[in-house]
Amino acid sequence: MPSQPKLKPSDLIEITGSYPIPAIVASVALEGAYEVVYLDESGMAFAEEVQWVDGVWQFLHLTPRRIDAENLERFQPFVKLLRETPKA
Repeated sequence: MPSQPKLKPSDLIEITGSYPIPAIVASVALEGAYEVVYLDESGMAFAEEVQWVDGVWQFLHLTPRRIDAENLERFQPFVKLLRETPKA
């Protein structure tokens, strides 16, 4: 199993779930968790914490907290970067 990669703000990761979710790292949280920005199915930007579990990135909380990143100034550079990232 791969060890947890070291990340910095603006790094692109993929969150594992029912389908892969591209996300941009916004900040380093506590105890190995990271705050990321991602787009939901409708294209709205949200922030959430993720952690490295069994070799993949997963949401930290079972019930997503989904912070609205669309209108929070501190997330704007990451929302812009995510929207400019080519889709695979």
